[in-house]
Amino acid sequence: TVGHHVMIGDRSGSMWGDIDGVKASLEQALAVESFQNGGVETTLISFSSQGDVTLHWKKVPADKVMALNEPYTKILRSIQATCMTGMSQGLNLALEQVDLKQTTGITLFTDGYANDPSSYQEIKNLDAFVKKASEAPALFLNCIGYRDWCDWPRLNSMSNALSGKTVKATSFKDVLGAMRDTQELLSGR
Repeated sequence: TVGHHVMIGDRSGSMWGDIDGVKASLEQALAVESFQNGGVETTLISFSSQGDVTLHWKKVPADKVMALNEPYTKILRSIQATCMTGMSQGLNLALEQVDLKQTTGITLFTDGYANDPSSYQEIKNLDAFVKKASEAPALFLNCIGYRDWCDWPRLNSMSNALSGKTVKATSFKDVLGAMRDTQELLSGR
């Protein structure tokens, strides 16, 4: 079956210096996905403070996202950094989009320090997310971190538990490496 790639962008205030890079990485990854396996369904989610999470589009084929005269790249480019980091809500919304009969890759783009409503609550929420996500037989999670202060142990723990990987984004080449693995899995290669 056609795979599903859920991309989650952190648009918290601490991402203000990286948000343009995240959007460019997402757009480039979508372009590559469109070229290599245009039928892969894509979903885009962004999050900030608790209660501020947005499902921008759901299960749109990559080639349609990148087609001229479609609104998707404009939607992606309009995302702006705002407040705190309620990471678990973005991941939980992604989990709601999962079809258990379909291979699903979730890629989280973040500076990796979840703190809203509190750091303690987010740890509990992220642990609950991993537990629930591990019940999906064909789901994996990649985490792409953009800052040295990322909570690397937490990101690694989540991606390892869900058969993915964590990558530090020092260049688009790093991001593309993680995305290439995701694309190959989703296209059945």
